[in-house]
Amino acid sequence: MNAPRVAAMYQAGGTVGAIALGWAMDRLNPYKVLGMSYLVSILFIALIGYRYTDLVILNVAVFSVGFCISGSQIGANALVASFYPTSNRTTGVSWALGIGPCGAILGSMMGGALLGAGMGFSTIILMLAIPALLASVAIFAMYGKYSYHQVRAVIA
Repeated sequence: MNAPRVAAMYQAGGTVGAIALGWAMDRLNPYKVLGMSYLVSILFIALIGYRYTDLVILNVAVFSVGFCISGSQIGANALVASFYPTSNRTTGVSWALGIGPCGAILGSMMGGALLGAGMGFSTIILMLAIPALLASVAIFAMYGKYSYHQVRAVIA
């Protein structure tokens, strides 16, 4: 009875996150916005791993993970366009969008394998913080490499 509601919280958080983070990316440095969002998601992932038996905390944490992760992914999809020359932009963005679901498929398979291997639920959930950390590090590394003004000109 509660599982569909908790699952819906992720999607609701993602929708709100896409709007809020998009607004922030328009006004602030998009790299910093996305990097911090992925970084903050680690706290909420940990909260799910440690407090998944408290339904109120679980709903808030899942909403927040959706806000940070799903919302950031929408922002990253917008930002990726700035990395391709105009003549290749459609192909580049399409490849970026096409590769993403592969990670979702592999992640689901890996979760099942880890559960089958006897790993605990909390440990598996905490392992989800690793991709979030890697995403944050990658976004901040891109911030260090690429000019904010160069990307800003492409987005505007």
